[in-house]
Amino acid sequence: MVEGGVDVSGLKPRRTVPGLVLLGYPYTPRRHTGRGIDEYLFHLTASYSRRKIPFLLLENGRFPDHVRQLFLGEPQMLCRVAHRPGGFWHAVSPVGARFAVMVGRHPLVTTVHDIMPFYMLSRHPARYRFLRFCIELACRSSDRIIVPFPSVRQFLVERLAVPEEKIALVPYGVDASEITLDASVEPSSAADRGDTVLFFGSWNPIDRGGDIAVKAMVRVVKERPRARLLLSCTGPETETLRQLARRLGVESSVTFPGFVPAERLAETFRLASAVVFASRLSFNLLEMKAMYAGVPVVVTDVRDQSHFVGDAGLILPPEDPEAMGAELVRLLGDASLQASLIERGRRRVREFSLERMAEGTLRAYADIGWTPPEE
Repeated sequence: MVEGGVDVSGLKPRRTVPGLVLLGYPYTPRRHTGRGIDEYLFHLTASYSRRKIPFLLLENGRFPDHVRQLFLGEPQMLCRVAHRPGGFWHAVSPVGARFAVMVGRHPLVTTVHDIMPFYMLSRHPARYRFLRFCIELACRSSDRIIVPFPSVRQFLVERLAVPEEKIALVPYGVDASEITLDASVEPSSAADRGDTVLFFGSWNPIDRGGDIAVKAMVRVVKERPRARLLLSCTGPETETLRQLARRLGVESSVTFPGFVPAERLAETFRLASAVVFASRLSFNLLEMKAMYAGVPVVVTDVRDQSHFVGDAGLILPPEDPEAMGAELVRLLGDASLQASLIERGRRRVREFSLERMAEGTLRAYADIGWTPPEE
């Protein structure tokens, strides 16, 4: 066959690949917002850009309140999805996925990050009922589901009857560059770190166990009076925790530094002898970052925390501040235990990289027939 005077009979036709559409709403690709899915989206888009994979990102930023998000953000995003026919769709949360489902966008991949709405309905009834609906809809209607944790996969299979072969397990990765300590600065000695314990609560410190950490300090300060808890959080629940510390008589041992931005994360880790993750939710990316920074972690055995931490941290029963206080006393007084946990943590965290996360996500796309276009 001749086209335009050129014989093309021996040439293979160029493969046409549908464009990748990342449906980010209601999240935005930014780090250090206190929202883990923002960071997930940031690293996913950055990985695709490095790999020169073309994509379209649909998101409309972060709204200052739920009212404006409901009356401005929701209709705006629905219109944008409706006016974008075709493509291969990846919704980074079930909340955004429902727009793709409503207007019939397929193939559709959805990331389901956690199943907290099914466990903590009493904490936020209206919000969690809505999120449950979004998760159930996404699981029924998506062509592929990505989950970061084995327990989420198990829940979807056993409770929502999602076929196991429909689910891809793709663990999170972490950006070590933002918490790598400056080599020009001498590492903190045990004396410099003292008996400092860190806790990160973000916007919902009680869901993340801030009250357990404060109660644990009652036991800690009895045996190590110089111990202090740096409780990093923001929002209205901060005052609740202040009042709790005052009522328990440990107010002078608990400091509230507010939200710790990325540029201060490494220096904050440098101050600490331990980081407590007493969450009622699930695994937190800051656990990985603490291990990268060389700080022992103490976690509660809630869903996937023990899976990710393994033998690289102290794993305690949930909702038990007395046990947590006792283990913190033991850890703070045992330099060899601290050194062992630091070494094991650094080995463990190497298993979770951003590139592995990107590769796993691309494999999930390939499972239902999409691969990046050839250059």
